[in-house]
Amino acid sequence: MYFEKLLEDEKIGGRLSCEKDAEENFEIVEFNSCDAFFELQEKGCFGHTTLDMNVEHWYMGVCNEIEAFKQASVSAVDYFDLDAPDWWKRLPAEVIPMPSGIYTQEAWNEESLEREKKVSGKLFGELDFVDVTVENEGIEVILASQNMDCGEVIDFFYMRPILLADFDNDGIADLLLKGTRRLQSETCLLGSGNSLGASLSIIVKKSTSSETPIVLKDLHAE
Repeated sequence: MYFEKLLEDEKIGGRLSCEKDAEENFEIVEFNSCDAFFELQEKGCFGHTTLDMNVEHWYMGVCNEIEAFKQASVSAVDYFDLDAPDWWKRLPAEVIPMPSGIYTQEAWNEESLEREKKVSGKLFGELDFVDVTVENEGIEVILASQNMDCGEVIDFFYMRPILLADFDNDGIADLLLKGTRRLQSETCLLGSGNSLGASLSIIVKKSTSSETPIVLKDLHAE
């Protein structure tokens, strides 16, 4: 079951860099539980390398998903039609995460503004994509394709529904979505932040049959 997989992921853990003394020397501290992870974060510890930053982001989602699962309950009403072939088109476009591999605040601000222009107030099906492949478990989307001197670089996004459950205790089913966004290329060397990708773990809410779904929680942003 998916929840058991989350508990196994919790045991994988990771490592954070923590300040050792007033001279700004740091020590590496490992963690393999959500309690230990949040305790280190409260102390100001952080992911130092690109790999550690990506693991920190991923692990935050794991821990918040575990907590969400513990609080979830069976819903009395469900307004999501996941059996429809175009179920994904009715989701809010903001489920698409920011790309990874952004290392400066200036670049982050620029990318954030660009993403906001594309997704704000729109549904997923209203966006233009290079290609969309619908699978049994989810969808694969090529958001953009860029030709560079080294070859083609693809901005790839994958998303699938995980669970329909009542996550906010109102008796109505909410939808947990998981996915990833990363750059792909067969010929260009990409930085580890780009190739590892940005994780998606979002709960979407739909209160009535006619209501446009909204993002209830971004479990990587809490």
